[in-house]
Amino acid sequence: MVTNINYLESNNKKNQLDNLLGTYNLIDTVFFPTRIVNNSASLIDNIFIDNRSYTIEPCMNGLSDHDSQILTLLN
Repeated sequence: MVTNINYLESNNKKNQLDNLLGTYNLIDTVFFPTRIVNNSASLIDNIFIDNRSYTIEPCMNGLSDHDSQILTLLN
């Protein structure tokens, strides 16, 4: 069964995914909600990269109920 993992919540599934990705030196980069509907917010749209300098910002383009992200890798 495939499940979305909401990175705004701490739970066992999130910890398992973090541990798996950590074995490949990948980290999560998004720390803001990517979907806000009525009275709920979630972060299920994440970008995982190796440990390097970056900036990230939300991009609300109105094309979906999920906001996109702009990731800029530095040096």
